[in-house]
Amino acid sequence: LNANYIKCRLEKHYDVLYTRANGRVAHEMIFDLRAFKAKGVEEGDVAKRLMDYGFHAPTVSFPVPGTLMIEPTESEPKAELDRVSAASTIGATSGSEICRTFSIDRNT
Repeated sequence: LNANYIKCRLEKHYDVLYTRANGRVAHEMIFDLRAFKAKGVEEGDVAKRLMDYGFHAPTVSFPVPGTLMIEPTESEPKAELDRVSAASTIGATSGSEICRTFSIDRNT
């Protein structure tokens, strides 16, 4: 239930891989971040940003390179699910916003 709640909150920002025929996921979901690479953002940048907000690091690039796997526990309250969803959507609309949000400076 929690994985599908997060999926519904974030699927307008990220492609979700391996959904069932009914559009649902199991207990985890895989967000495809490969399209953001052209804008200078990699999956590790998003994972680090989630850690900045106090979340456990998501699985990065497994089982598909360029993705994040998020597996919420069923005991997480809705407020925490909303918090991780909000942190995950920061800057997901354009490359310049993403780079600014994640403070990406590839020259250092």
